[in-house]
Amino acid sequence: MLRPGIVDYIAAAERRGLRRAIVSSSSRPWIDMHLKRLEQAVGWDAILTADHDPRRAKPNATMYLEALGLLGVGAGEAVVFEDSPNGVRAAKAAGIFVVAVPNAVTRDFGLDEADLVVESLATLPPDELLARFG
Repeated sequence: MLRPGIVDYIAAAERRGLRRAIVSSSSRPWIDMHLKRLEQAVGWDAILTADHDPRRAKPNATMYLEALGLLGVGAGEAVVFEDSPNGVRAAKAAGIFVVAVPNAVTRDFGLDEADLVVESLATLPPDELLARFG
């Protein structure tokens, strides 16, 4: 099951023609398995995974920088949603605005390096977040 608010964000991105990427320190087969299970396997403009390569894994900014290039957007035009301290650090190192949405495991890790921390995307409607960027 997708976490609350995610379906709304995916739909908003589709309506607005925004490009979407997944950036994960996990392996591509793991990501593909979960996307299929959640019926979200299509619609992504890029999927980048570390595939057990510590040089690519977060907190290294490499994959976020690659994603910006693949999407054809600058760091100032992007928003990252992260749930871990390493993910927040990687996105911030790439110069991207970060919304941290902790999960049950990362809730107590402190994600205060993010630009914005919300308990759930359901509490921050996509249009409200996008309005911050004009």
